[in-house]
Amino acid sequence: MSYYELMEKAGAKAISQLQVDEIADIYGVIKEYKEVFRSQRGLKDYCQNLVVIDPSGRFIPVNLFKRSPDLLPRAVEKGNIIVIRRMRILNYRLGLQGNSIPTTTFTTFKADNMSLTEIKTPNVDCALRPVDHEAVKQVLRYATAHMSSLFTPQQKQRPLLKTSEILQYTDNFFNYVGMVTTIHRGFNNDRININMTDYTKNPKPYINPYAIQCTLWDNHAKNCPFIQVGDYLLLENVSKKIHNNSLTINLHRSKPEDQFVHKLSTEDIRVRELLKRRASADVGQNAGRASSIRSEKLDKSETDVFYKTKASIVDYKPKSIDKWIQHWCATCHKTYQSQSIMRCQACGRNIEFVYQFAVLLQDKEGLNLIAYVFKEDGDDLFKNINPKDAYDSRDKKNELKEMIETICKSKAEYDIGLRAYFNLEGILNFRITNTKFIKE
Repeated sequence: MSYYELMEKAGAKAISQLQVDEIADIYGVIKEYKEVFRSQRGLKDYCQNLVVIDPSGRFIPVNLFKRSPDLLPRAVEKGNIIVIRRMRILNYRLGLQGNSIPTTTFTTFKADNMSLTEIKTPNVDCALRPVDHEAVKQVLRYATAHMSSLFTPQQKQRPLLKTSEILQYTDNFFNYVGMVTTIHRGFNNDRININMTDYTKNPKPYINPYAIQCTLWDNHAKNCPFIQVGDYLLLENVSKKIHNNSLTINLHRSKPEDQFVHKLSTEDIRVRELLKRRASADVGQNAGRASSIRSEKLDKSETDVFYKTKASIVDYKPKSIDKWIQHWCATCHKTYQSQSIMRCQACGRNIEFVYQFAVLLQDKEGLNLIAYVFKEDGDDLFKNINPKDAYDSRDKKNELKEMIETICKSKAEYDIGLRAYFNLEGILNFRITNTKFIKE
């Protein structure tokens, strides 16, 4: 009986037959694994990361999450066999990934000279049928026959890719050289978010077509040399990811001693190629100055991660000034979309009127950044027109619209304060702060 026929008999599929969004059982050999670690996101469960391969010749990375490390698989070693029940199959990079769900169970077998010893995890019930044992034996025969090719490390020279080449690249890992344009470190130094450019176009940009976001995770954040805006970096063993329909790159957790981030000098031939592209890139013209609008930096204590930039405001959203004005409960931190709600439906307190909108900033290099305006930062930005007055008065709304359109049309550069923060999805964002525009 072939392995595919055996999987059909077991009501399961070979790894090569798995599809996105299905709940599947997996039988396979442990090809690779990482030490158990505790996730810093979500429920902060403990995670066992494995790469499993089966007789179809295909492998899949899997993540098993449990609230205690004692509930994770035992006998996790290369060459041992694992059976996983009810694993959710997801898109991952260029292939698939399996993530556990609350009902996922598993058991492992220690493979030694064609004999099998089941190593159960206490309090994890994974009952096996005769057909399951038959599948495990066939996996063992496959592993024994292919032992040398399965577990011999394959050294491979990673190609150096430009931003414009990454999307079409079909292997998992590559190297990248770029210039740092923004930096933000996570609270526990477990990640660093940087925006980079090599002056080639990003085929799926977030905003700026010449920029790409990179996240350095765990040991790569901790082992990273001191970097600042304007540095040139070589990143080794980078992987790509499509996030919110934008192309990004990442350095994921690996061995604690790994250091894949290197600073390069401007004399390095790889940087010199980048500088040639920068010299020929169309980065736009320097903006002029407006006479009717001026910007003023406010003096406030800085308790978060703050930056000061010189940039033009070239666009804004939403276009309707009415939609800038939101109903906000300061007690419950809740925004109401309905204009008729004047009391918080949760606590009963009066709502406040606050500004909430986004602007597109552009510097003299042509690099773009979305910045959000919210609450007291919006009150400061347009000191002459508070949101309550704008809500009550059509004249004030028109005055506000005229003011922002004058700013955008002028293409003038202003000193703008920015605060970096992570939203609820863990994405790095920026909001304008410590800045105000005054109509003269």
